Amino acid sequence: MNASRRPQKKPLQYGSLRSMASLAKDQRVVIFLGGLSLGRGIKMLLDVVDRLPVNWSILFMGSGPLEDDISQKILTTKGLRPKGRDPLNILPMVDLDDLSFWTSQADVGVIPYEDIGLNHLYCTPNKIWDYASSGIPIIATNLPEMSLLIKKYNLGFLLPKIFSDDDFLNILKKFDDSKIKEISGNCEKFSEKECWEKYEPDLIKIYEDITVQLNKRDLI
Repeated sequence: MNASRRPQKKPLQYGSLRSMASLAKDQRVVIFLGGLSLGRGIKMLLDVVDRLPVNWSILFMGSGPLEDDISQKILTTKGLRPKGRDPLNILPMVDLDDLSFWTSQADVGVIPYEDIGLNHLYCTPNKIWDYASSGIPIIATNLPEMSLLIKKYNLGFLLPKIFSDDDFLNILKKFDDSKIKEISGNCEKFSEKECWEKYEPDLIKIYEDITVQLNKRDLI
């Protein structure tokens, strides 16, 4: 599995995601982590911004070719909502050791990958573990491997394989405090069962077996 280690907890005074994004304390946050490139549903997220409920914002945390597109969209939406309710922002990348702390302060993590090739079709991106280990629900495309994990552990909701901004907005309506709390508990179970610490011994065993076989071959 493309799993990550279970993160170390950071103290709350370490920082505030909403303060960094100039958002009100009660603003709902959808976060997108990682590379900002084509084929990852970013265009859809930018299109949906104009129709996003006023109590929701989308935050990007990463870098890539679409940074300028995101920045331009931020400029066109700035000041159209009450203070602390801007629908869109982009934040700088953070150290890997700090990633879970910041991610855990969002309400929902999104993985709207498009079916543009086998690499996406069968992917299980790190984002699944980044979001789940941070205790936040996931919205992801209904691609085979991602949907398998999300359905098995009830980690969130799935977009259609070919999705629209309406599909995203309809899923967003399903999240309230009780649903987020319920899925957060499922995320904890997933993180316990599917963390890197579980798979690491298996990988080491494979390496050890290969080494034994190579040594035997050299002795022949």
